[in-house]
Amino acid sequence: MGWLKNVVVDIAVTVVIALAVTGSERWILMVAYGYSVLMLILKLIYFRGPSFQRKAKKQKDAAPAWFIYALYAINAGLFAAYGHWIFAGIWIVIGVLSYIAQKHSER
Repeated sequence: MGWLKNVVVDIAVTVVIALAVTGSERWILMVAYGYSVLMLILKLIYFRGPSFQRKAKKQKDAAPAWFIYALYAINAGLFAAYGHWIFAGIWIVIGVLSYIAQKHSER
């Protein structure tokens, strides 16, 4: 359970997304949108070269993959449930790219 401290930001992002799609504050929705796009860009950068891949090697106390994928699915589900289809799609792509990166790093 030492990995829990490493997922605080991921859990916080899921909470922010939940607040953003259910609330009426536009600024928090923009924060959720911005973070979603940033995550997608970072996942795409991962595939640009080996130097970034070396920096992104899995830590020994990293969260289990199933937990991260569950958070990605929750994020996509929250966006989809409230009609933010593009951002639901972005989180699905993030999840798929993460899975591909994980399989690539296990080789």
